Amino acid sequence: MDERSLIPKARRLYGTRDTLDEVLKRGTLRVMVEFTPPPTEGPPPEFYYDPDSGEATGVACELGKIMASDLGVKVEWVDIPWKDQLPAFLDGEADLLPKHTNTPVRGLLVDFSPNRFQPIEVVAVARKDRNIKCRGCLDSERVNLSIWHGSSNVELARRLFPKAGIVEAPRPWELLNDGTVDAIITDGVTKAAMKKHSHSDLVRDESGERDILSMEYGHPAAFPGDRRFLNFINNFMDYHWDAGAIQYWARTWWGAWMAT
Repeated sequence: MDERSLIPKARRLYGTRDTLDEVLKRGTLRVMVEFTPPPTEGPPPEFYYDPDSGEATGVACELGKIMASDLGVKVEWVDIPWKDQLPAFLDGEADLLPKHTNTPVRGLLVDFSPNRFQPIEVVAVARKDRNIKCRGCLDSERVNLSIWHGSSNVELARRLFPKAGIVEAPRPWELLNDGTVDAIITDGVTKAAMKKHSHSDLVRDESGERDILSMEYGHPAAFPGDRRFLNFINNFMDYHWDAGAIQYWARTWWGAWMAT
């Protein structure tokens, strides 16, 4: 989906919601997620059901839980594929967009909090049998890359690797695993993922460190023009960052899962 196509709709909707009033009257905070398997199976710990407790957890879910508690309401998960989340949010299907990257185009669709909290280190993971040893090897007509559907990483890949073929998919790791693509451009690469996909490795720089293609951050976002809810989000983020809860979930806990 071309996110630019949503700009006219966002302009028409600007300032038409009072999310706080709706949430408090309804008694629930609806948080947009896309549940994945747990990080022990490879995906990053963003939104998943804990196998032991059965409870929803992950960075986005914990953020939603804390916010709902502060508002004195229950949390409700709106499970929608990532590629469909922005249009669904503009349709009013959720109250909080918890962790999208604040690309300039998306900034025309929703109101992002300036409080960045979720580090997004975009890297490449390539099959070892394709002899892709560096970033420059990815920019070739002979290379096919896969990216999670709806991810802003597709824009980065098109800019950095214009010669490569690009495939957007809901499960890019599977395409890497079966050899359909040569590499994936992704973020949140876990230790479990690298162990599971031992036929592949992170693309590294000359010193042997992960070659970070882009450093970005996830930001919570409100419905376009809803200044009241955005002010609440900003205050919420400041308070819980300084108090340590968001720092713990988004940095310490998150980092413990990540491959290096």
